[in-house]
Amino acid sequence: MIEPLDFRTIEHFSEKYSDYEATRQNYRTWNLCGMQQHHLKDARVLELGSNDGRMAYAALHYGARSVLGIDKGDGSMYVGRRNVPDAQFIQADVVEFLNEAAPHFDVIMCAGLIYHLEEHAPIFKAMARHLHAGTTKVVICGTAVSLHERTESTLSNAGHRMRWPTVAAMQLLAEENDMIYTLQDYDNEVYPPPAKDYNVNYKLFTLTV
Repeated sequence: MIEPLDFRTIEHFSEKYSDYEATRQNYRTWNLCGMQQHHLKDARVLELGSNDGRMAYAALHYGARSVLGIDKGDGSMYVGRRNVPDAQFIQADVVEFLNEAAPHFDVIMCAGLIYHLEEHAPIFKAMARHLHAGTTKVVICGTAVSLHERTESTLSNAGHRMRWPTVAAMQLLAEENDMIYTLQDYDNEVYPPPAKDYNVNYKLFTLTV
């Protein structure tokens, strides 16, 4: 098994990550990539919401053959390309890209994306299209979920609207699109969980058909 990453030692990321942020990213990438090495090995990975490239870097580290990152922000494209020159990045709306792209990715991965979307149903439908086409074998989705009984909408510290889905809502969306889901809590033995600023918990969904 490939050993966990430490973002405090990686060029570009270490320049901007505090110890807390580096620990948080170590923790997230281990859960979404390190523990999924069997899925990522030699895989063509599509990452939705690629941000600064941290997950693309991790996917390549843990054995992916190639990574294509999609993000709507032009700043994210610049930073991702700088941080991870071995990956490709395209600026696009993630749902529109999924709806238009030919299904030829082995793995679709998204981390910290779902709760930034105004609507959750369209991305589940789009991901299901790729799974049902038979080429994509698994969707790896890490997200914060509301601890309340309904999807919760709040403003982030940066003023962005966040919509936290419930576990039940995620399960229903998977079932409505004929996807099989597995659900687990993030492993907190390798890295301690980050401090929680919201009334949420962190879950890992893997979706197949």
